[in-house]
Amino acid sequence: MSDRSNDIAQAVIQLERGDSIIYPTETLWALGCDATNEAAVEKLSQIKGRATIKGYVLLVDGLEMLSQYVRHITATMRSIASSSAPTTIVFSEHQMLPPNVLGPDGSVAIRITQSTFCKQLLRAFGKPLISTSANYADQPPPKGFEDMNEDLLSAVQYIIHLEVPESMTQQVSTIVKLSPGGDIETIR
Repeated sequence: MSDRSNDIAQAVIQLERGDSIIYPTETLWALGCDATNEAAVEKLSQIKGRATIKGYVLLVDGLEMLSQYVRHITATMRSIASSSAPTTIVFSEHQMLPPNVLGPDGSVAIRITQSTFCKQLLRAFGKPLISTSANYADQPPPKGFEDMNEDLLSAVQYIIHLEVPESMTQQVSTIVKLSPGGDIETIR
């Protein structure tokens, strides 16, 4: 089994147990867990030192997985979600997600990952992952794995170690929300 396959298999075991992992995305190193498991999200929030009232960005592997958790995906949403630029969409209508992943207005932020590794991990796991920067809530995101806080690394149950990680933008994704009239509002 390749290192990548082994990493994915080990990460899936931890995620199914409700544990937290650190993994590379196309943007930054992320702290993640099963986004559908309320207790796992609570544990991740405690590790990060972040109030769940803020909500989280969720990663999915494509439109099929997205459609399991979001109602009424319009053509505009499909186009934005499939963009090659890391873009997160805020959806007001969703299903099968715990309240502690939602924003203060009850919406959910979801991004279709462009990372080959993340797509493989998500397909193996079969559910969305929380994708929040791998840092404590009051600290800036690490620029690379070597900059991560040792205490944070010790607090998670599994860390993905790719020999050659894909390139990262080192920036958070753009976040957009569509108004009922179809206008695109850029949030971040």
